[in-house]
Amino acid sequence: MYLTPEYAPRGSRINAVCPGVVETPMVADMLEGQAEAMAEIMKQQPIGRLGTAEEIANAVLWLCSPAAAFVIGVALPVDGGFTTH
Repeated sequence: MYLTPEYAPRGSRINAVCPGVVETPMVADMLEGQAEAMAEIMKQQPIGRLGTAEEIANAVLWLCSPAAAFVIGVALPVDGGFTTH
């Protein structure tokens, strides 16, 4: 986020959303028939489930909203607590 100090005074906010494993058709196809892989993924999910596309989109919408006007230069984990361990 090294551009943040340069662009913040111009009103631009540079942030990133860092999603965890999200329940999508692509992930379902990748894990189909791989119960062991899915079990390993679930062991690493403190929240006990995969994320949803809507949850990731909500984080993006929040960052784009006036509610996050003072949030600049953040890499926001939206990962159900994965990065906490």
